Amino acid sequence: MIFEHKIITKPGEKGFTLLEVLIAVVVFVIGTMSLLSSLTSVIRGNAFSDKMTTATVLAQDKVEDLMALSFDDLQGGEECIILEGNELELNDEPCLTPDNVPEKENWFDREVIIINDSGDTKKIEVRVEWQEWRRIWGRRFHSVALTTMISSW
Repeated sequence: MIFEHKIITKPGEKGFTLLEVLIAVVVFVIGTMSLLSSLTSVIRGNAFSDKMTTATVLAQDKVEDLMALSFDDLQGGEECIILEGNELELNDEPCLTPDNVPEKENWFDREVIIINDSGDTKKIEVRVEWQEWRRIWGRRFHSVALTTMISSW
């Protein structure tokens, strides 16, 4: 026995043509691609915000350490900070020299500059630098700087 299936349609109903389906697929793909491109921008923005926050915290931490010292004990210098997960590795040498750029992704160069404005005050500037690597632009450097004044009295 052979079964025959008959599709029952109302007069005037035809369904979608192949052309209409193809146009719908093209519109869907274009919309999806635009969403994916904006998603990568958001991911990059979040990564930059994370680095900016880390650099600001490192600078603020150093400013607070310096403000706890006596006026005569304030000294400038430079150090390299490498982040491995939640661990900080401190080196007394700068990360970035003309001959050396670190291979690791999460490094921050922290520099303390102390200027004697007069006998009674010192200007303290803490600068934290880091790099960002992108295939298109190559290596880009960013920095955060905090400045404060300390008085001897």
